Amino acid sequence: MPQRFGLYEDLTVNENIRFYADLFEISASAREERARRLLAASGMTEFRSRLAGQLSGGMKQKLGLTCALVHTPRILLLDEPTTGVDPVSRRDFWRILYGLREDGVTIVITTAYLDEAERCNRLALLHGGRALYCDTPAALKQRMPGALVVILSPDGRRVGSAIADCEGVSNVILVGDGVHAVVDNAELRIPQLRRALQSAEVPFAEIAVGEPSIEDVFVALLEGKNRQ
Repeated sequence: MPQRFGLYEDLTVNENIRFYADLFEISASAREERARRLLAASGMTEFRSRLAGQLSGGMKQKLGLTCALVHTPRILLLDEPTTGVDPVSRRDFWRILYGLREDGVTIVITTAYLDEAERCNRLALLHGGRALYCDTPAALKQRMPGALVVILSPDGRRVGSAIADCEGVSNVILVGDGVHAVVDNAELRIPQLRRALQSAEVPFAEIAVGEPSIEDVFVALLEGKNRQ
């Protein structure tokens, strides 16, 4: 399934599914059963007679997935399938993928959404055309250099400015409710960061060790590679 919608926009949902089923020589009875199950799982049942060109972006992606699955493949290759897809459609999309995995289908997916990548059994982190690391999400988090310190504050920019040059701080990332700081030693640095914020009179509600996300890990590992 390619990233860009590649079905026939002047055919209906049903007609696109039938076309792909015919290509794979799927019988009419098997096609109908699989289409019914896949469309129900993605909330697309009521749109079977709608032209593909009149579907939303998320619905087009779910139709593309249905056509890719109508012949029950053993291996499914997905190229950034949820790019530009709304949150509800993305949730439906992953619900279908989890069902396929339980049925024994091998799924290889590329994505730039690292929170989404964390849903997978194994991750390969790529940069510049090379795979830097490949492991389970939990094992990759163990590779996090140092520790992640979460600082909750209504003024994240001032927090970042106050701690950016502190000893042991290798990276500062602004987030919605404050700052994530990558430090070499959390036990040692948290008191120093607290003093730096108090000295600069920057308000903060909490400062504590946090669980790094895959995005935190990827950025930290990549910056370590660049320094090397």
